[in-house]
Amino acid sequence: MKIRERKLLFDFECNALKFDDTPFYRTHFSKITPGIQAVDILAVSQEIAYLIEIKDYTHPNTQELSTTQLIDTIITKVLSTLAALLPMKINNNNSAKERNMDQDFLNTHKIQIVIHIDLPH
Repeated sequence: MKIRERKLLFDFECNALKFDDTPFYRTHFSKITPGIQAVDILAVSQEIAYLIEIKDYTHPNTQELSTTQLIDTIITKVLSTLAALLPMKINNNNSAKERNMDQDFLNTHKIQIVIHIDLPH
């Protein structure tokens, strides 16, 4: 499964979903409170759930975050994403892909947080 995040292309050999582009996130979850955010990608492989955040600092107008800001942002996104999983599972309007990812994610035994940072050369 290929997932594009801006100019970056990721190729997964497992169940993966660009979470912040899902209809559930866009029409329901993002409207809960102003400024709520989520990780970019959810993936499940071999009973491990991955929450993947991508930071692309290669664009000239991108403002880099300090280490503290980056950590705070990622913690907020991870907690918000975890809070979205149960409502996503029981929302009847979700696509089969969203429901399948959610079921796979909630049946895992381990969660890994992955941060991909793309820096200018």
